Amino acid sequence: MNVCHRLGNGTISQRQGCPRQLGKAPWGVAADRGFGTKTNEELCAQKGVKRICLPRKGRLSQKQKQKQSWFKRLQCWRAGVEAAISVLKRKYCLRRSLSRGYEGTKTWVANGIFAYTENSQPDIGSSEGVLR
Repeated sequence: MNVCHRLGNGTISQRQGCPRQLGKAPWGVAADRGFGTKTNEELCAQKGVKRICLPRKGRLSQKQKQKQSWFKRLQCWRAGVEAAISVLKRKYCLRRSLSRGYEGTKTWVANGIFAYTENSQPDIGSSEGVLR
């Protein structure tokens, strides 16, 4: 399996690396309408992805598929991921790295994600995390 990246023209490019990270093809792939092409769907199917959620621009022929629960669930998951990225950019200053070079940027992003994770976990000693 290859890691897929979005190019500026709405197509998906491939880069080696996914088998080491996942070990198998993902269950589903979700993206916005910019990725909804026949080529991208065929690429995902060829790689073994079972549920492909790539809505196309102005396509009424996919209306049946878009009403299925798995399609809606993948679209909601994608929206949730985008919301988390937005929070990281706004609240944790990940819009732009103030460190120089690749290693500095990696450290900047890692610290931002660490701060996000720390703030999203309930305190162990507080009553917020206790069910009554």
